Amino acid sequence: MSAVDLLVQEIRKLSREEVKELLAKVTSIQRTHSQSKDIHRYVGIGKGLWRGDAQQYVDEGRSDGRWYKSIY
Repeated sequence: MSAVDLLVQEIRKLSREEVKELLAKVTSIQRTHSQSKDIHRYVGIGKGLWRGDAQQYVDEGRSDGRWYKSIY
């Protein structure tokens, strides 16, 4: 018997409210897992876009207040 089959057996023992709670938690886990995969596909796509170190641009923007002003 697979792990999924064992889980289904245990889920069948739960009350309706417990199943609702379980579904909410599983959905949250699945959503988080999907989002993290989506983010990873963007890693490295900006390579070569900046002439220098991107962190240097961020630091300069923060030091002269441009970053702060653009958010607020």
